[in-house]
Amino acid sequence: MKAVIMAGGSGTRFWPHSRHAKPKQLLPLFGETTMLEATVDRLIQTGMIDDLTIVTRRDLRDQIQNLFFKKNTRDISRIIVEPKKKNTAPCIGLSALYLLLEDPNSVMAIFPADHLIGDNDKFIESLKDAEKLAREHEGIVTIGISPTYPATGYGYINYGDEAHGMRAYVVRGFKEKPDHATAEQFFKSGNYLWNSGIFVWSVAKFFEELQFHMPKLYLSLMKIRERIVAGEEYDDLWNEIEDQSIDYGLMERVEKAYVVRGEFAWSDVGSWKAIYDLSKKNEDENVIYGDGIVIDGTRNLIRSQDGRLITLFGLSDVVVVSTDDAILVCAREKAEDVKKIIDILNKSSRNSFL
Repeated sequence: MKAVIMAGGSGTRFWPHSRHAKPKQLLPLFGETTMLEATVDRLIQTGMIDDLTIVTRRDLRDQIQNLFFKKNTRDISRIIVEPKKKNTAPCIGLSALYLLLEDPNSVMAIFPADHLIGDNDKFIESLKDAEKLAREHEGIVTIGISPTYPATGYGYINYGDEAHGMRAYVVRGFKEKPDHATAEQFFKSGNYLWNSGIFVWSVAKFFEELQFHMPKLYLSLMKIRERIVAGEEYDDLWNEIEDQSIDYGLMERVEKAYVVRGEFAWSDVGSWKAIYDLSKKNEDENVIYGDGIVIDGTRNLIRSQDGRLITLFGLSDVVVVSTDDAILVCAREKAEDVKKIIDILNKSSRNSFL
């Protein structure tokens, strides 16, 4: 199976640790390994991947290349550069072009670069089911995660009948991130899974569905294909492509979409709150990375990147993140909204902090 890792995001909710030039996927949020390295290692360990592509921004290419060259790894087959960020449908389409030129009947699996996955054996079981659906039943397949609570930070997949005797179901629809009341309904109904952003399909089937449901993108990609074959640049063609997510542009429209129920531990690690939730706590339920002291406070997250001592006295449920040029202090439950700071910095032209 061919694997594609999407690694072009900006990770704004992890400011100030994450910056445009060093986004979330290139940070060691847990231990010393970057999120991207952990994703690559996980896929290699499945034993199911014989071709691995990373798709990223032009300004991140050298960092990613150096990251894996330092490890002296030959596991990366290619790094594809998006001339400009265009959302997930064009990103996936561009990577599929390269696979189409090599083997149009191959099966490709698409993964985000910055998710945390546990229970590797169960992860492999889900991938095997997804691959079987793609190969034997020409399925457009996604992997959904069994919800453990009524999350408002994830998209949901509504599923129906069981498919082909596997842990797979017919997709009824995709739902955007809900409010709390709606998330409660989804959770209690038992007919919804979290949308993991992992997809599996044959390259040939993907382009067949793309031609029918997203004809403008399909035609643009076919023109780009001619440029790739000729060894020519295609920035001008790429810049004409509209932004479109793969969920809205394709997954919501195909007639034969399946979701495999993933029983493995999963998180998209979407905010500092998620870091707190996923980290080991001390006896006062505080999480401390780097040099930190908490007195008369619980359920705090401290992350000191620059060796600076951070002390909290009489505060609970807060996040404090320190870098060499900026400090973030926020309520832990407001951590999802940190990206609002980026909006303010953009408007005030304080680019040195982005």
